[in-house]
Amino acid sequence: MFKKLFSGAKKSPEIALIFDIGSDSVAGSIVHFSSNSRENPRIIYTKRSHWHSGSHSSYDDLLRSMKYTLGNVARSIQEKGFPLSEKGSIYVTVSSPWFAHDMRRAELSRNTVFTVNEKILDSIRDKEMTEFDKESEDIYGEDFQVIEKTIVDISVNGYHTASPIGQKAKHVDVSIYISVAPKEVISIIEDTIGRVFHHKVQFQTSTLLTYVVSRDYFAKDKDYIFIDVGGELTDILVVRNNTIFQTLSFPLGTQFFYSNIAKILHASNHETLSLLSAFDKDALDKETTNAIQDAKKTSYLAYEKHLETSLRQLSKEYKLPQEVYISGFGFFEKDLKKLLESEHVGQYSMLEIPFDVSIVNETELHTMLRYQPGTKRDLFIALSALYRNHI
Repeated sequence: MFKKLFSGAKKSPEIALIFDIGSDSVAGSIVHFSSNSRENPRIIYTKRSHWHSGSHSSYDDLLRSMKYTLGNVARSIQEKGFPLSEKGSIYVTVSSPWFAHDMRRAELSRNTVFTVNEKILDSIRDKEMTEFDKESEDIYGEDFQVIEKTIVDISVNGYHTASPIGQKAKHVDVSIYISVAPKEVISIIEDTIGRVFHHKVQFQTSTLLTYVVSRDYFAKDKDYIFIDVGGELTDILVVRNNTIFQTLSFPLGTQFFYSNIAKILHASNHETLSLLSAFDKDALDKETTNAIQDAKKTSYLAYEKHLETSLRQLSKEYKLPQEVYISGFGFFEKDLKKLLESEHVGQYSMLEIPFDVSIVNETELHTMLRYQPGTKRDLFIALSALYRNHI
């Protein structure tokens, strides 16, 4: 992977399939990639389907829902009849809770000057992977498999560089992102897609692609925070000096807000979604508007406690970066932005000034992609497409 991240490898044009598997939904998309990485990917078709998982759902229930939904989305794409060549690729992005990851740092020092090449970087990574395999048996057991082992950051003689190949060095430091997933999950995904498309599946994780796309496309600083609010979980990624530094998750997401607000309003989830859409457009009467405002406020108090606890934990040793990006929050993203920019939350993060918060959504990424007329825009498909095009 580092060969692509750091050397701008050429590639062939292709029509590929991208699947995004989250904590409460699955998306599938047909994407055209040009041989020129500077040409924006073209999104031809996208479909996302959700399932409802209650607060008492078991892991097995979640797995069955994911499998069923993935199969339906795959068949929906097949029905569109777009040609996928024999060498066409299928990329699957998995989000929490379908994977775990680890950051490893390794180094190579010599008394004499040497030239950095791919073989040397491979040897550093492979040596670290050998150590990881030994240690991971106690952590993950035998029922997990590695899906990514990617060098994401390199320093040569103490200086970070995006072009390490060919440089003269006495000391090289590398940061390696390693992700693992349960073998059962990998097998179910491969089997479900394989019943529809007979192509090899390549896996990638939301943490890595979010990091790469944010780092190389829109982050203004080398230090920032990315908060991804999924259906059932919120993931927080802290980037320092352009590399992954800390990650943390807590078990509240958009479904928590929908379910909580629906309960307070005595409405179904579908009715709540319609009410929130109308609320966002100022199209409700005063009584209903006040009821939704009160319901949102009550829900935010519970969410805020988890968010503050997480920020406190992440800021125990280091002050958190001021720059923050949030994604996947639907009708609540503006409220979350206000919350993060408030002095109250800023103080909890050990900052003397509020966070500088930007919302990352389909609109923000629109200029980086091309869309077939009538195609739905999906944030996580967009991130996956930009990631694949970039590497």
